[in-house]
Amino acid sequence: MKAEIISIGTELLLGQLVDTNSVWLSQQLTLLGIDSHFKTTVGDNANNIEQVFKLATERADIIIATGGLGPTQDDITKETLAKTLGLELFYDEQLAEVIQEKFITRNIEMSENNYRQAYYPQGCEVLDQFPGTAPGLYLYHNDRHYFLLPGVPYEMKAMFEQSIIPKLRAIYPSEEQIYTEIIKVWGIPESDVAEKVAKIDEELAEIGNPKLSYLASGINGISVRVSAKAKTKEEALALIKPYQVDIEYALKPYIFGYNSDTMEEHILALCHKHDWKIACVEWFTAGMMASRLMAYGKTLEVFTGGLVKRGSFKREYLTQVQNDLGSDIVLAVTEHPSEKTTVWECQLHMLLNDQYFSKMIQIPRHQKEEAMAFAVINCFNFLKNQLQTVEK
Repeated sequence: MKAEIISIGTELLLGQLVDTNSVWLSQQLTLLGIDSHFKTTVGDNANNIEQVFKLATERADIIIATGGLGPTQDDITKETLAKTLGLELFYDEQLAEVIQEKFITRNIEMSENNYRQAYYPQGCEVLDQFPGTAPGLYLYHNDRHYFLLPGVPYEMKAMFEQSIIPKLRAIYPSEEQIYTEIIKVWGIPESDVAEKVAKIDEELAEIGNPKLSYLASGINGISVRVSAKAKTKEEALALIKPYQVDIEYALKPYIFGYNSDTMEEHILALCHKHDWKIACVEWFTAGMMASRLMAYGKTLEVFTGGLVKRGSFKREYLTQVQNDLGSDIVLAVTEHPSEKTTVWECQLHMLLNDQYFSKMIQIPRHQKEEAMAFAVINCFNFLKNQLQTVEK
């Protein structure tokens, strides 16, 4: 059974909002063992939405659309689906009363436009729970399943979890689900990752289950994903394990974690293992390094604190912080003067006990905050590599 996700809203096309809904929905469909073959984003234009619905109807069994269920004139999802399928719009008086009651309980006057939300294509079923004023809808028509959900993420998620998951399980009672193990790497281009695991990828492409994929995620590095479909998690992991071992061997120097692990957690865990304390002095990163380390309370005892500095770098500052805060390791990132306009040139500094290490890096000239985040992760990776050398 194939699913298609449609995200409706001109604000998505203009880049004014990030479409988190389709990502979340894809994850949920995967957990249900339903293949999501297409995702489409379309603006608030009736002709374009109609074309998208027609195409989805031709190539998918389950169509999930988010957005365009509000009370304004550009909220036209229901009207357009009705036109696409040749259905009349039905006005539900009981639904109108439910919507009106929501306004009364919130002590807000309901406008005439909100009554538009009580219309839907003939044959639709109103989903039981809707936290906002836009009801979700389900329609079964000509062997296709249509789900219309609001674009507001928390409303959409609540309806999907409470009303749609039970329906999808009834529609597609698969005994199999998809499970994924993620190997997270940093410090290597995606093309090099693909080259190092090319033989494994070719073998899996022939087998079909498990499957191998990559996801480059900016400052979060690259996620190498091995996914298997099976009746139980144990069976899936048994399919995944041999290939995961081979991938780990090919990418060992670059691996910093698995699944939801972060680089910060990894280096804090390494420090905790060796009973080392870590601190930072921040020039270029302006407190971001300390902030990211402070986010992980379970290993927070190894982080002793940080100092934000202005002006030029002096190595003695690292020694001073090391002594004042009782740290074994002190990290820093400084901006290196450069005439280049396309990159930031930064220098990573690390004091490990009485040993000093440094490394020059170049960061694409993003917005300053994004460049700072890349500098922080590069510095953490620099530390990771040094600590792994010590472990050997």
